[in-house]
Amino acid sequence: MLDRRLELIFNSLPALLRGTVITIQLTVLILIFGLILGLILAFGETYGNILIRKFTALIWQSSQKYTRTCTFIISFLWPSQSRF
Repeated sequence: MLDRRLELIFNSLPALLRGTVITIQLTVLILIFGLILGLILAFGETYGNILIRKFTALIWQSSQKYTRTCTFIISFLWPSQSRF
């Protein structure tokens, strides 16, 4: 029984390692994209004309609403073991 479990784990290792590599690659890409987008929006809000500043304010307000909604869902609606 233990041998079958160990065999299953060892046979799954290549797929798990590929998944780990893909996860790290996506994380790095998203960090780079977020940094670039954040810098563009920050410079637009600071040095842009009135239209660009209004656009960045709209994006900021939208992101705040999304963050509050996610926080509410995670805090109150997500099943938790500590409630039992």
